[in-house]
Amino acid sequence: MSSFPRGYALILNNTEFNKLPNRRGGDVDLHNMKALLEGLSFETYILQNMTAQTIRDEIRAFSKREKHGKMDSCIVVLMSNGTKDTIFGTDGELVHLDDILTMFDNENCPHLKGKPKLFFIQATVGGKVGKGCSCT
Repeated sequence: MSSFPRGYALILNNTEFNKLPNRRGGDVDLHNMKALLEGLSFETYILQNMTAQTIRDEIRAFSKREKHGKMDSCIVVLMSNGTKDTIFGTDGELVHLDDILTMFDNENCPHLKGKPKLFFIQATVGGKVGKGCSCT
């Protein structure tokens, strides 16, 4: 990758919900992810505590940025409550992950055509804490 910054990164961090349990620890996750991405020379944009419709609108606007054409890659990080194939807005409404991914396909996001697009999803399901994995 030769561009500087290497690309744009978008982090969605929903921690406070009207109809669902709040997502504890999200502020630490946001701080760590932002530091990581900026350390990797990505220009980072933050969205916090967004409704489902606002998530769709903001991510669509992010995907349409012409400035992506000057960059080598793009990263999208989604941290929220969710299910297997969705995340929740703060209003408890669902956003389907396929809808978000489609916003970045070659037809909808021509400025990133042929460039790496990385998506990281951390979706707490039903307030359960993940078991993680052991390291050996």
